[in-house]
Amino acid sequence: MKSKRKIKNLLLWEFEENFHFPILETLTFIAILFLIGFVSESMIYYEISGLIADTAVDNYVGLSLSGYTLISMFFTGFLFARSIAGKFSNGEMKTILSYPVRRIDLILSKFFANFIVLYLLFSSILVFDAVLTGFSVFSPLVGFTLLSFLVILLFLCSISMVISLFIKNEALSFFGFLLLIYGLEYYVFSKEPYSTYFSISQGSINIAAYLLKSYYSGKVSLFSYITFRMFLLSLLFQISVTIVLMLISFVYFVYFLEVD
Repeated sequence: MKSKRKIKNLLLWEFEENFHFPILETLTFIAILFLIGFVSESMIYYEISGLIADTAVDNYVGLSLSGYTLISMFFTGFLFARSIAGKFSNGEMKTILSYPVRRIDLILSKFFANFIVLYLLFSSILVFDAVLTGFSVFSPLVGFTLLSFLVILLFLCSISMVISLFIKNEALSFFGFLLLIYGLEYYVFSKEPYSTYFSISQGSINIAAYLLKSYYSGKVSLFSYITFRMFLLSLLFQISVTIVLMLISFVYFVYFLEVD
C-alpha cells in the first residue's frame, strides 16, 4: 500500500515537473495542427445501411492512425529525452537518486507519466478525428484503432526509455531515437518485398485493419490484403520488443546504473 502511494506521489511529481506551462499546451497545439491536416484529407461522410464504407475506413486508418503514429515518434523522443536523459545532463538524477525512493518506483513513474500524457493526447485526437470523419465514438473502428495505438505507443516508449538511460544526454538521446526509428522505417520500406510487421506505421495499420476485417467479415470487403500472419507478426514484434526493452531498462536502472 505504501509503495502504491509512493508511485502515485512520484507520478504527480513527474506531471508537475515535466508538463508545466507551456510544455503540455505546446504539445497539444502542435498535435491539433496535425489533426487539422489529416481531417482535411480524410473528412468524408458515409451512411450505407449502417455499415462502414471501405473508403472512409481506409482514409481514417491509413491517414490518421499511421500519421499520428509517425508524429508520436517525435513527441515520445522529446519527452523521454527531457524527463530521463535530461536529468543526467543537468545533474538532477544524482540528487533524485539520493531521495528515500526505490529506483523501480522512480523509473516506473517516469515511464507511465510520459506514456499516459502521450496516450491521452493522441487517443483523444484520434477519437475527435473519427467523429469529424463521420464515425461514432463507440464504433469498433475507434476501439480497434485506440487498441492498436496503445500497443505501438508502448513500443515507442520502451525504445525511447532505454536509449535515454544508456546515452544520458538529452539532445543525443532525442536525435538518436529519431535516427533509429526513422532508420528502421527507411530500411523496411527500402526492402523489396518489405515486411510490414517490422514497420512502426504499417504495423499499427496491420493490427487495427485485421481486427476490423474480422469484425466486419462478410459484411464489407475490408482490408482483404491484411492476413492473419501480418497481424500476428506485427503484434508479436511490438509486444516482444516492448517487454524485452522495458526489462532491460528496469534491471539496468535498478541494479547497474551508477551516477557520478
